Amino acid sequence: LARAVSSLVPGAHEARGWLRDVSRVELAVYDVRAAESAPPIKTPSCVRKLIDEGWEMAVCVREHDQAAWVLYRVDDDSIREVFVVALDRDELVIVKLKGRLEHLVARALSDSNHGRGLHHPLRHRT
Repeated sequence: LARAVSSLVPGAHEARGWLRDVSRVELAVYDVRAAESAPPIKTPSCVRKLIDEGWEMAVCVREHDQAAWVLYRVDDDSIREVFVVALDRDELVIVKLKGRLEHLVARALSDSNHGRGLHHPLRHRT
């Protein structure tokens, strides 16, 4: 599932334009131990809490045993923070970006809609 998150990051030759307005990146990866017969993945409490605190959902992708959420927060008409959560039966990946991120988010969403972004077996669902 880390590939799903890293697939949003362009190659080195494109990275400068993508990351120009990013001022901070925080990353955490946790091992998850789930039984084969575990119930379908539900929205984590941290994602629900962010929504309750005013974060907006940009993307929610779910399958039975894997899911990803991308949230953002607007401040002074600019996207200042993006929060990505990717979860499957083996790991939980959390990424928080800070900066002036509206161009980064717009390009990532545009590229994923044109087949250049999220290259992962997850299908887009809400």
